[in-house]
Amino acid sequence: IGQNHITKVLQNAIKVNTISHSYLFSGPRGVGKTTIARILASKLNSVHDIKSSLDIIELDGASNRGIDEIRDLKESVNYTPTSGKYKIYIIDEAHMLTKEAFNALLKTLEEPPAHVIFILATTEFQKIPSTISSRCQKYDFKRLTLNDIITHLNFISNEEAVKFEDNALSIIAAQADGSMRDALSLMDKIITLSDGVIKKELIERLLGVVNHEVFMDILISINQQNFGTTIKTLEVIIQSGISPNNFLNGLIHFTRNCIYHLSVNKTSIDMPDSSFIFLEKNKKTILKILVRLMNESIQTINSKNILSHIDLENMFTKFFNFDNLAPLTHPKNIDENIGHSITNETLNMIQTSSNDDLISQEKLSNLNEKKPDNKKLSAKECYIQVLKKIENENIRLFITMEKVKVSQNEKSVLEFDCFELAPLEVKLFQDKINSIVKQIE
Repeated sequence: IGQNHITKVLQNAIKVNTISHSYLFSGPRGVGKTTIARILASKLNSVHDIKSSLDIIELDGASNRGIDEIRDLKESVNYTPTSGKYKIYIIDEAHMLTKEAFNALLKTLEEPPAHVIFILATTEFQKIPSTISSRCQKYDFKRLTLNDIITHLNFISNEEAVKFEDNALSIIAAQADGSMRDALSLMDKIITLSDGVIKKELIERLLGVVNHEVFMDILISINQQNFGTTIKTLEVIIQSGISPNNFLNGLIHFTRNCIYHLSVNKTSIDMPDSSFIFLEKNKKTILKILVRLMNESIQTINSKNILSHIDLENMFTKFFNFDNLAPLTHPKNIDENIGHSITNETLNMIQTSSNDDLISQEKLSNLNEKKPDNKKLSAKECYIQVLKKIENENIRLFITMEKVKVSQNEKSVLEFDCFELAPLEVKLFQDKINSIVKQIE
């Protein structure tokens, strides 16, 4: 499924009898590497069940990774096939072989007997020594597209007489992340735990998927600087049993799709028209929030293997100016999407320690205030004005600089704290700092 660029070549090779003695299949998990290896082996030896064939040997590179196993393999290749035309070795997870095992295999790959074919499959091609890969016909398997997975799941549901609600299979396909094996595993799980027509809400609950409308509600509350609604929505998410990691992974995909929609005007999200109208109407401010949401979500996920609800809440506090918060309002449709009701209670105002030396706590409204002509601007005030100018000219640089903590000492020297920046952001800031300083001067 979805690997026509490979299957077509192999089919033609079989037709014209130009078979290689060694193949290397590389690509992501669950996209058909081992399956195609088995089909190729069965076609070459004209067998229907490779498990019953003594001439097709499957080895797991993870459990047969030592030099002793490869030496046994080298001895067995000298024996002719019992019934088929070839003696075929399929080595799965080949990158797990040790260096010594690869060295032992090298001579056999270089000068294999005429009746022997090797098929190596791996998810990590970069770990295969070049001396091995250069002696193989290499085929790169690609991640399956959303349409490929949905089409095949539809085929299976029809064959199994299982009914799914419209667009329900698209949720499974999205969660599979390009892997047909993962998609089939999720589908089996859902079919087992359901009766009758399988609805989207059931799939979302079983897979811990957050509805796109929930992400949109959070985006709206950030745009309105409504911290109460955001924190209340996060509380409902946690109470519903959805893990912070799953929530942030979903948020990353949502923000990516929104950025894609605003950039190339292509709808790739299943949301009401009102949500798209909101995105278009507030395109300038929303695009900044989306880019920052994606960056912060990725950094938060990479910071820990397992996130807590406090990590999740702490990430969202970075998007609010606590000096001027909007009142608490009901998030739209949260109770319908998550299955929990939200009471209209007033949250205690969160008190934060303010530090006038930190640029992150400056009100953006202050940037537009006019200074008296007879008052000389401080270095920090000049920096704020430069920051406002950059916001209109280079949004990527602005989002990076917004994370930088800036203070001014007694000698009017600006000090920059880049602790919150990712390595690539630090490089971007370093590349631009000279031009920024010139503008301040």
